[in-house]
Amino acid sequence: VGDLDSGDADTCPSGPEGAACRGEASAPGRALDWKAFPGCAIPAGNDIGGAEYITVDEAKARCGEDPLCKGFTFEGSDPQGPLSGGPLWINLKSAFDCVDAEWIGYRKMEPEQKSAPAPPPPPLKQRDMQVRVPDGVGQGVALCMTGQVRMLSATHVSTEQYLLEVLKPDVFLYGPKDTDDDEGPELYGISKYVKTARWEHEDIRTALYGETKSPGRVIDLEYLEVQGNWFGNQCLNPPLRDNR
Repeated sequence: VGDLDSGDADTCPSGPEGAACRGEASAPGRALDWKAFPGCAIPAGNDIGGAEYITVDEAKARCGEDPLCKGFTFEGSDPQGPLSGGPLWINLKSAFDCVDAEWIGYRKMEPEQKSAPAPPPPPLKQRDMQVRVPDGVGQGVALCMTGQVRMLSATHVSTEQYLLEVLKPDVFLYGPKDTDDDEGPELYGISKYVKTARWEHEDIRTALYGETKSPGRVIDLEYLEVQGNWFGNQCLNPPLRDNR
């Protein structure tokens, strides 16, 4: 008699298609989040099976167990279904998009993958690296920096070694202030170069959502398809769900 456990594991497909078979979809630490889009129907096609008469919670469970499933959609205006929890016909989808309709679209939000911080760079050899400014040109270097300070705990060492110790600049800082911090962010060794630092409370989220048509869809869905953090989503309070 063979080992049933090892035999089943050997029959699981490789790659993400076999994640549910191998039990990876329910592994600890893989908690999923869900975003409901009212007035959004996921277009025809990319169906996973046929329509099923189930509740929204059951659809979340089934879609969450299937690595190919990106979301589900159903007709109506209540994100929880009829009577805020009753069963209805739901379509599971392997791709997510939106078209305007009296439907609800749910998108599966994968958990953020957090990587370990990079090790600090090796110390530089002691040598004269001070920038020399020609006579009559100026008296030094000014470095103006603006934006939210979030990563100095991991980058301040390299910033000091490769930028500040080389240029010897006068640093001027401006950025948003956290709601629970009246003193401003921790600047570590950079503080000895700072001439002026100004931190203010900025209500970026209200202004952004107020100036955007259909912000619940445009901001939370379309803008997040753009890779990178050029959009500055971490400046919002609370930040957008997708932290790319």
